Amino acid sequence: MNISDYLEDRIHHHNFNVHLRTASEKAGDSNVLGACDKENNQIILYLDTIDQTYERGCMNINRQEYIELVFCHELGHFLDQEFSGMNDKKNLFNEKKNFLEKNLNDHYEELCEHLGSALNIFVKLEENAWKYGRELAPAALLGQYDQLNDNNIKGKFEKLFCQLISELREKYPAKYSDLLQNVPSKYKFDERATYYYDHLVRVSIKY
Repeated sequence: MNISDYLEDRIHHHNFNVHLRTASEKAGDSNVLGACDKENNQIILYLDTIDQTYERGCMNINRQEYIELVFCHELGHFLDQEFSGMNDKKNLFNEKKNFLEKNLNDHYEELCEHLGSALNIFVKLEENAWKYGRELAPAALLGQYDQLNDNNIKGKFEKLFCQLISELREKYPAKYSDLLQNVPSKYKFDERATYYYDHLVRVSIKY
């Protein structure tokens, strides 16, 4: 049985109203392993990207098991009820961001907090997917599943945080040194976002 048929069987076994689709890689972002499209009830796996990541890894599992763990993570997004309203939240976020950017001099602190809130939301959604997907992961692979998700959040958090700092530095070049002072409080990081920021500091990530 090929991997797609195997995962389809898992979907049917749990009676999930979701369809599996595969592609080589995500257009515009070749680092994404999978995606959850709740509007169309689809789980998308980017198999070329998954294979490249699998070959670089050291998780001591076979390719099918690795793909299954990515699949479980995406199913976690599908099962997360908080994920459902994210498009509306994203639209509101972008509207407020556009307003603040038109009034930069008056809203420096507020823009920092607003962009920081995006990282709080990201961490919450990814940890929810981790939690719900874990209930579906094979018991023998729970350690590898946790490793995959921990690495996923740390890597994406680094990327998003660096984007945030780059964006703010471009808008406020004179305040760059201030942008890196008291980061968790300045950006109103919650406890979990602060945990991932502290990891960046420990591994000496340069912004």
